[in-house]
Amino acid sequence: MTALILLGLILCVVTALAAFSPRGLLLWLLGLLGRESLLPPSSVKPDVEKKPSSESWPPIEPLPDFDWKTTPPIKLRPFKPIYHINMAIQSTTPSELIVLDNTYLTKVLERRSILSSHGPSVHGAIPSGSAPVHELYTYLLGTYLPTRYPRLFSVSQTEKGTLTFHNHVTGLTAPVCPSEQEMDAEAMLRILGETVEDDLFLLLQDPAEQGGQHRAVAFVCCHPAGFAPREKLGMRLGEIHGPVPGIEKISGSMERFFSRLEVGKPVKRVNWTLQTTPHLFTPRGSGVTLHLDDAVQEVEKIDPSQARMRVELQTLTRLPQSRAILFSFKSFMYPLEEIKAEGLGPALADAVEGLQKGNVPGMWIYKGAVMSENAPQAESEKDKMSALSNVVVVGGSYVGLPRFSILPSHEHKAFIPYTSTYTSSPDPSRHLILHARATALHPHTLTVDRPIFQSSTSVPFDYLILATGSKLPPPGNIPLSVTDSLNNMTHHGKNEKENAARYLRQWQSAIKQADTIVLVGGGAVGVQMACDIKEIYPHKQVTIVHSRDRLMNAFHPWLGEIVDERLRELGVRVEKGVRVVFPEGGFPDPTTTTGSNSTPKTNMTEVRLTDGRCLKADLFIPCTGPKPSTSLLTSPSSTLPAQELINPENGCIRVRPTMQLAHEKLSHLFAIGDVADTGMHKAARPGMVQAGVAARNILAMVEGREAREVVKGSPGGIHLTLGLTRSVLFRNPNITAGETEPYAEKKEDGAEDMHIAMAWARRGVKVMKVEDFHL
Repeated sequence: MTALILLGLILCVVTALAAFSPRGLLLWLLGLLGRESLLPPSSVKPDVEKKPSSESWPPIEPLPDFDWKTTPPIKLRPFKPIYHINMAIQSTTPSELIVLDNTYLTKVLERRSILSSHGPSVHGAIPSGSAPVHELYTYLLGTYLPTRYPRLFSVSQTEKGTLTFHNHVTGLTAPVCPSEQEMDAEAMLRILGETVEDDLFLLLQDPAEQGGQHRAVAFVCCHPAGFAPREKLGMRLGEIHGPVPGIEKISGSMERFFSRLEVGKPVKRVNWTLQTTPHLFTPRGSGVTLHLDDAVQEVEKIDPSQARMRVELQTLTRLPQSRAILFSFKSFMYPLEEIKAEGLGPALADAVEGLQKGNVPGMWIYKGAVMSENAPQAESEKDKMSALSNVVVVGGSYVGLPRFSILPSHEHKAFIPYTSTYTSSPDPSRHLILHARATALHPHTLTVDRPIFQSSTSVPFDYLILATGSKLPPPGNIPLSVTDSLNNMTHHGKNEKENAARYLRQWQSAIKQADTIVLVGGGAVGVQMACDIKEIYPHKQVTIVHSRDRLMNAFHPWLGEIVDERLRELGVRVEKGVRVVFPEGGFPDPTTTTGSNSTPKTNMTEVRLTDGRCLKADLFIPCTGPKPSTSLLTSPSSTLPAQELINPENGCIRVRPTMQLAHEKLSHLFAIGDVADTGMHKAARPGMVQAGVAARNILAMVEGREAREVVKGSPGGIHLTLGLTRSVLFRNPNITAGETEPYAEKKEDGAEDMHIAMAWARRGVKVMKVEDFHL
């Protein structure tokens, strides 16, 4: 599938094969492409005998009106009918170091994902590479990119003189001149890797060796084709190219050329290969290539529409201060069907056959052999495509447990750490939990409230799932102000959990002190809290006020009857068909403390009902039901069309049955759970079903297929607690299946903490002893 492109690679083979046997590949290509003549491009060798004329970076020609969105990739057709190994270099200008086009955003987002998933295997430096990396980093971010492409990049300066680089396409910001303490060489390479599309290798002449051979001292390479970039780090130029047939013909001239390359006189060349997939990230060992011996048999499995000619535009540039050589290359992928449509298919077939006719006949065998990893299966292709797609899920929990605001000594169990969420995944390193708050959403970028990737607050994505759920009035949800107060002290760690647990203890204290309590709302939260309070404190006067004629009115009347019976047994008063007139500013906050002992307030309050009566209570608890959490869409900083996406009747996000947002330009965005306008019951079980459908549809899209799986409606159901140990499993009748009666099962197998250890285990955290709940 993909051919090997060696690190330095100037001398690397100009032409490569797809992973087929000679005859198998040729027959397949000839059948696909036909024949015609070829117009080979010319090459120009620069004068390499002159001494360096400058020790500073050359001036750059700006492109003030450049629009990357409307600029198509350049078209390269470098193949020749007969292969001869040579350097085939051409002169270029310093201004052409980085070439951008309309694939920029897609590729840099992919590169960011690869850097996050593969880390040290795609970037690194040895100690002698630190100075060249710093020189290249400050030049590209501080001078070249803002000068060449001022609409895309800029540099700002603070009053203290600190310079900051801004990428206006991805939202990334980074210091231009960081100290060693702020950012090491590898951190700079990561920033470069997600800022430019080019892969970058730095080679430095080793003065300790005879002849001063060049060694690879640093690299960031997110698009390797058949080689492992990390293995090249520290190698001499000759070692890098050691396996290439015929390399001895030009190894001497290669080193001499590197030594004489001048500042301000870069050169370029092109390298091309054939591969049977469109993927740019195909390192050695990725399982993407065919074994030479299996080629004839495997040809039948090839999809011609996926076959590509891969072309690298390679550049050699001398850095003026460190004297390092920058080898950079940008990879282009051209469908073979496109080449055929241009009438160049036969010429490409001739060029493949011509590999056997040049001055290195072994190149044919070499190029087949180096790609002999394992014959790919359909599953491995899917895995590889998935690995290159960044999927972001906004939202991390699916249910709130109001009991922890009532029953003492269990509140710390409500907060489950995310440390083990992905431990069961085949490759946990491919996944990331970001502890941050999303503040703005754009078509391909999520903005968060704190730096995540180095100094960037932008999270790129190919696909995004909005699972923001809904919000209950406190104490059903912890107010943001509780966690906001810790943002300057901790990054969502242990202190934050302690603060939230303290908030729940304040509610516990307030409920314990109150003699009369009114719960406003007779849905699940109001019913569950009333039962818990009355069972723990049987002498308190507890009242539910509900605006409808029956409790739990979203379900079949039988559930309301079961609840009524249990409330009568506990002695809970119920006021139906009447509303509470909410006081201006809301009910008093019982977590507001006074005095040095931080005692919650529980003052007698009187409220009016819509029928004219008044109710007095020490504590009013709003249980008025959840509201969809769509603030991310409605944020002034977001650029999505919120008015088109949100249903004004219920506040939920409009979605298709596939869980994709109901907008023709945003089919890569999904919404699931309470926030999605599905018409389904708002509960954990339907949300999990929707999550599965969204995940499988994203996988289909990653693999190039349509998202076709749809969510099928199901009757509403609930597991409703009716005290510390009692509960009822209830499901509405399935009308579409011909059912006329609901299902109900009363249970008495509960526990004070509602068997919360099971929820921890589902998150990958095993609780072996009581202390484990304090993680």
